Amino acid sequence: MNLLMVSPEPAIVAADQHSLIKQLEYLGISVLPPRLWHSRVLGGGFHCATLDIRRDGGLEDCLS
Repeated sequence: MNLLMVSPEPAIVAADQHSLIKQLEYLGISVLPPRLWHSRVLGGGFHCATLDIRRDGGLEDCLS
C-alpha cells in the first residue's frame, strides 16, 4: 500500500492498485488513479517517489 494524500481528500493511488482504490472509495475518499510509469526507477509508489531528499532543520526523535 503506497499512496499520497493531497489533503483530507483526494488520495493519489497507482491505477493498478484496484483493491486499495476500492477500499478508499468505500470509505468515502475520492481517488486520483494516474499511472506511475517509472515506479521501479524511482523506488516505489507515489509516497516514496515524492519524499523529500533534503529538509531544513535538525534531526528530531519523534518516538520519545
